[in-house]
Amino acid sequence: MPNINAILLAGGQSRRFGSDKALISFAGMKLIEYIYRNLDQNFKKVIVVGSKTEYSFLKDAEIREDIFQNKGPLAGIYTGLYFSKSRYNFICGCDMPFLNNQYFSFLKEEIRIHPKKK
Repeated sequence: MPNINAILLAGGQSRRFGSDKALISFAGMKLIEYIYRNLDQNFKKVIVVGSKTEYSFLKDAEIREDIFQNKGPLAGIYTGLYFSKSRYNFICGCDMPFLNNQYFSFLKEEIRIHPKKK
């Protein structure tokens, strides 16, 4: 099974939400912490793309700030892929708490069944 990293995008400005949605309370902790823990249990490495200052409470997390500031989610994806050394990466936003082990297992199985052809 190939190594699969997760890239957690947390760099948005949450203009429509009104405050940093990654920091709202969810299941007794901050939303981003809940998602990070879930990803950390299911992937080899988790790269959080966002503010090192805002998310410093994620003690063991690899936090990377956008290489290209204020350029939207594509810049966050670029940053995550730049720092990931894995061929396979799972990318999600900091507002997606309902991803579960069954979904991750399905994705991993698809990679196993359909490996890259040379």
